[in-house]
Amino acid sequence: ALPIFVKSLLSKILDSGKIGYYGKLLIREMGQINPVIQDLKYQHIAVIKSQLIAILRELLGPEVSEDDLQLCHFSVIHQCLAIGLKLSRIHNDKSVNNEKDRFKHFPPEFQKWTDPKNLDRLAEHITIFSLAGVREVRQRNKKMSAAAVD
Repeated sequence: ALPIFVKSLLSKILDSGKIGYYGKLLIREMGQINPVIQDLKYQHIAVIKSQLIAILRELLGPEVSEDDLQLCHFSVIHQCLAIGLKLSRIHNDKSVNNEKDRFKHFPPEFQKWTDPKNLDRLAEHITIFSLAGVREVRQRNKKMSAAAVD
């Protein structure tokens, strides 16, 4: 479930077609205070959050605290959103006259990993990296629970 979630979110952020319009709009609006769409924005963000929380709750196990659940949520979601926020800044830069110069202030690898053709590899990396962290948190929680029982 986590690989599907990550790939879906990254698709909404990186896609250059219709799917990407939605993600780019969401990213742009996340940083804005716009009372007209505030409720709609928070409703949508709440859906994404609840999906990821459910996935993480299952992965982290019954010993998970709400704090650990929230921290793991932040870790996964922000790996995806950080890319979108940087891309949004690049594409909204009015001082850039041509597409070739859009990435001039970023390292070449940023352009490589934000290219939609590399979406699968990026999603796989974020998933593997996140799952390693989730396993570590779960193991720590099991040890703490076992120590509390002793």
